[in-house]
Amino acid sequence: MSESGDPASQALPSSDAELIKAVASGNAAAYAALHERHIAAARILARQVAQSFAEAEEVLSETFTRLHGVLRRGEGPAEALRPFVLTAVRRVAQERGPRGPGPRRFPPTGCARWPGRTRASSAGPPTARRSRPR
Repeated sequence: MSESGDPASQALPSSDAELIKAVASGNAAAYAALHERHIAAARILARQVAQSFAEAEEVLSETFTRLHGVLRRGEGPAEALRPFVLTAVRRVAQERGPRGPGPRRFPPTGCARWPGRTRASSAGPPTARRSRPR
């Protein structure tokens, strides 16, 4: 406890690794700190891969519920949580499947390019390969 006697006013560890260890030992405030740290990035991605804002929020809820269970069991990443969270958001969205008209395309994990685009033309449509003259 702190000098004020309030356990909530204790300073939490600052790194993801320390917070992850604290969550595994049952510290709910550590999980809340991790949630606050990573929810904005997860929300941005969820809105990109979901069909609506409501579905994006459902994807986030499911992702962070699963994350809590994983961390409480002492599983998951030991250090950097953000890549783990973003991969989980993609997977949860894919499990839910497309919810609207037409197929939903997801960017590949760890890659900013869409399938079919080259590095030189990542801003434009896919280009056809030209054959060499013989």
